[in-house]
Amino acid sequence: MRVLPGTALVVAVVLAGAALKVTHTFSAPFTFAFFVALLVYPVQHALCARLPKRLRWLGTAAALMVMLVALAIVGGALALAVGAAVRELPEHMDQVEAKLKPLLAWAQARGMPVNPSPEALGQRAAEAGAAALQGVGGALGFLVLVTFFVLLMLLEAPRWRTKATRILPGDGGTRILSALAAAAIAVRRYLLVITGVGLATALLEGVFLGIVGVELALLWAVLFFLFNYVPILGSILAAIPPILFTFATQGGSRALLVALGILAIEQVMGNFVAPLLEGKQLRLSALVVLLAVCVWEWIWGPVGALLAVPITATVLMVCARIPMLEPIAVVLGAQGEPAQEAQP
Repeated sequence: MRVLPGTALVVAVVLAGAALKVTHTFSAPFTFAFFVALLVYPVQHALCARLPKRLRWLGTAAALMVMLVALAIVGGALALAVGAAVRELPEHMDQVEAKLKPLLAWAQARGMPVNPSPEALGQRAAEAGAAALQGVGGALGFLVLVTFFVLLMLLEAPRWRTKATRILPGDGGTRILSALAAAAIAVRRYLLVITGVGLATALLEGVFLGIVGVELALLWAVLFFLFNYVPILGSILAAIPPILFTFATQGGSRALLVALGILAIEQVMGNFVAPLLEGKQLRLSALVVLLAVCVWEWIWGPVGALLAVPITATVLMVCARIPMLEPIAVVLGAQGEPAQEAQP
């Protein structure tokens, strides 16, 4: 009988994960919008507290504008990087094909399903371009939906405290709202830190690649910045394209130099600078973070990987404030004292 509650919890978690995966078209943008609303809510709250009632809509408009400006900055940097790639990549295609053909021929000789012909390489490049355009269209639709969700959440935010305290019995509503407030503070600090560290890392790696003569340094720097938001795996995934591109265009010795330089920068920024600035804001176990990234990437794809840490941190803080669920917070936490660590 003692096993039944734990078994029921595991079954419930699995079913919830499956439901989220099936409903990803709206559950992913809704969750993304929820955390964006948590991030920009202080802007709305600060302005609404200082404005007369008839002008409080300006607080919501300002919070939404902060989100749109941040998205515009990231989108503009990505557009500049992609534009540079479109202009410069054709000049290097002959070198890339010359490097890839022997490797593909070697793989084909061993029975692997590859085709080293130039026509096949061109077809794969065209397919990759079409997939990229489709991805851009999907991303734009996702962001439009997120924007509407954020707007509605900000409009409803002042009434949710009253609703939660009326719906949940006892002090349950207060506990959950307190946990969400603590999660919002921790996630804001975390995102500010990783954004700053990501900008510094991207700048250092872009300058390094430019110094050693690697083409498309701006594109690689933008990739490093964007993948910085994916814990643990992001830096590895971001390093692969510039290393392979350098190998294809400048040879193995230069690619090795690039790999060592990227590794050195990532080690310094990831293992020394970032932990020093982050302090003990989220206090998540490293193993839990890696598992969370894998699980949420499986459920929602890249969006899930981006949201893995905020979601896990929120679960940690909610569980830490509910005695029945505190063992879950102990498992998720890095130090085994989640109830104290979760305080804002």
